Amino acid sequence: MEQKLEAIKRLDKGETLQKVADDFGVGQATVGDWKKKRLEIEKCEALYVWFIQFRDKGVPILQQKALHFRNEFNYGGPDFTASASWLDRWKKRYGIRQLSVCGEKL
Repeated sequence: MEQKLEAIKRLDKGETLQKVADDFGVGQATVGDWKKKRLEIEKCEALYVWFIQFRDKGVPILQQKALHFRNEFNYGGPDFTASASWLDRWKKRYGIRQLSVCGEKL
């Protein structure tokens, strides 16, 4: 995610799609997709930053916070439920291997 956000920032500063793609070792279409999905990427990153801040405090509300973001940012659409499978995929995306906080189920 950091790489994607950095690429988007560089595009915002006026760098060409080709230059950014070359620097990150990906195709132009990939960087273009990142730009199109900017809001989704930023929302996921916001959830990740929040998670890191509260993980060590033992706050068992990760899925509830995702639902809050759904309402606040229209994250995931109206059918988004922050299910256990969504949480598993989200943790995998960010390399979170073990979450020892109880109460993650809604």
